[in-house]
Parts: sequence; structure tokens; C-alpha cells
Amino acid sequence: MKKIFEYLTVAVVALMTLGCQKPDKEPLHDDNTIREIQMYSTSTPEELDGLPLPQPVSGIINQETGEIRFPIPSQYRPRTNSEGKRIIQFDPTRVKLRANVGYDVEITPSLFGIHDLSGNFEVEVLAKQTGEKKHYTLHAYFQRD
Repeated sequence: MKKIFEYLTVAVVALMTLGCQKPDKEPLHDDNTIREIQMYSTSTPEELDGLPLPQPVSGIINQETGEIRFPIPSQYRPRTNSEGKRIIQFDPTRVKLRANVGYDVEITPSLFGIHDLSGNFEVEVLAKQTGEKKHYTLHAYFQRD
């Protein structure tokens, strides 16, 4: 009886081991593009002087040239109130960024923190699995009235 139990145990273990399927191959993640990007104001309540925080500005992405433009609405231009206090709703030298990118992608320099987009801000997007890189130039500007 003991011998039968041992043979049965060996048979069950063998069937379990041989019956396993190999895992599916993981798909290649080669998308090194920025699909969507938004810019957020970092103005403080004192700078806003009671005005609401501005809505985020979506970037206009040209995938062919790698240019991303952020047109800030003219109503968010810095101005002075009736008491002579400067009101800053959107300062392109102090903005936060948030991007939608593919899986397993690295952006250098990181979009974490506060950035100056008043001039050209260069970033590189790397698809880690393939090593493919794409360069982007980000720039924010105020729209004309």
C-alpha cells in the first residue's frame, strides 16, 4: 500500500510539472512617443489674489518635428490689480508637467518638479526594450488677444 502511494505521488508530481504551459512571450514595447502632455500653473494663493487657479494647458504635439507648444490663454497674462499688486495666474518660468507615454519608457530629464518653459526645454524619451530615442522641444507662450 505504501509503495502504491509513493508511485501515485510521483505520477501526480510528474503530470503537474510536464503539464505546465510555457508563459506567453511579452509583447515588444517600442513606443517612445509622448501621446499627451499638460502644463500646470504653480501660482500661490497670494499671487492669484483671490482668482481661481488656471486650468491646465494641453500641449500641441508635432510628432514629426518633436516640437510641443503650450499656448497659454491671454487672460492668464501677469497683470496688476487696482491696488498695484501684481497678479500672476500662469508663469511659464514655473510650471509642472504631466505626460502620457507608453509602457516601459524613460523621460530625461524627468518631468518631476518645476520647469521653465519660457525658452526651449529639451527632453528625450527612451523606449527601454528597444533603446530607441525620440527628442522633444517644449515651449510655452502667451496667446495674442
